[in-house]
Amino acid sequence: MGAAMLTILCAMLSASCFGLLLSVFGLLSDSMHLILNMMNYILMIFTGAEFPVSQLPVFGQIISRILPLTRSIEAMNSLFGSGTEHFAALLFGELALAAFYTLISVSILKYAERACRRSGKFDLF
Repeated sequence: MGAAMLTILCAMLSASCFGLLLSVFGLLSDSMHLILNMMNYILMIFTGAEFPVSQLPVFGQIISRILPLTRSIEAMNSLFGSGTEHFAALLFGELALAAFYTLISVSILKYAERACRRSGKFDLF
């Protein structure tokens, strides 16, 4: 039960960092609803929440590796299914992805801040 809770916490952290990345795009675009709806469907299709990632074409499997929750879903499946030989690697991969999303978000936010100070506006669109 503790490993399942740890997996859920890692998934929440990764999804929150991905949400931070998406929220930065609110400064850059005036169609945030379109972005959020599109990302909703992309996450449902490519993370393995609706059907296994192995059923996707190769390009779809590559996309699924850069999205959050894919590794957490695989870790939960391995925890309650086949075995836990890759469990720790999947969780560390999810945490590394969360750190990457945070780094990208902060970088874009700093760029947007500098651009907004130069232009004197709160947004860039």
